[in-house]
Amino acid sequence: MNTRRILIIVLAVAGLASTTAAVSYRARYQGSRVRMENEVKSDRVVSQYLSLEPVKLPSLVSPYWLARATERFEDAPIRIVYYGDPLCSDCRVLFEQLQLLEQEFAGQLNIAYQFFPLEARCNDVVEKDIHPGACDLSYMMAARPRSFRALHDEILSHLDSARTAPWRARFAQRHDLANALADTALQARVHALIRTGAEYAPTSPKYKSGIRSTPTLIVNERMIIGTLPLPQLRAIFQALVYASQAEQGNFIESWINPGCSIASEATQCGTE
Repeated sequence: MNTRRILIIVLAVAGLASTTAAVSYRARYQGSRVRMENEVKSDRVVSQYLSLEPVKLPSLVSPYWLARATERFEDAPIRIVYYGDPLCSDCRVLFEQLQLLEQEFAGQLNIAYQFFPLEARCNDVVEKDIHPGACDLSYMMAARPRSFRALHDEILSHLDSARTAPWRARFAQRHDLANALADTALQARVHALIRTGAEYAPTSPKYKSGIRSTPTLIVNERMIIGTLPLPQLRAIFQALVYASQAEQGNFIESWINPGCSIASEATQCGTE
């Protein structure tokens, strides 16, 4: 192999290495920029959340829970009253988020599920049947308190199918829940939870009730209507946990390793 050919190969390899390094740097830069933007947005939404006027809990907090960290609802660092509809697309988004956050915040999260099907047949806030079949599914979910979470998850995991009458009929048969559709006492319990939505001041001139769409969350006595990006919801949860930990004492104590640079973020430069 002559000298010229060797030089060409060396230059080509160097050029490829430079291109690869540039692409890698660009990817890292883009990832870092996105993370920074997410952090800024998360900080902003946490500030907005903390500035909200507190609202009261409903007069009747649901006995149907999606997550339980403590026996008493009010004892957990994160306390959510979740007004939900079993056929709500946005509720499926929240369902997927909560599956992740429930693991991250294990032992710190209580979620009470307030039935709020968007179907006029059982909910007089709704002027038309936005989600036909949501009332029946709510009755069936309520009929099995010990299996409530499993029934909820099955419906949300098959949301498109659950919107069809044949799927709901098979669901009722599979879980022996057909009697729930004729159980007036059970239905009255569900209606009592639905009616707690009217206890909140209107949040829109279009609606007479403060709870008027799903999902609506009362998170530690502050209202969130709709869904947030996962990093922002996680940031709110983290802020609530930090606040709960701070309330357990009257000061914070932390020591930076004196051998570290003031600006260092290295793990070994944390507390001693």
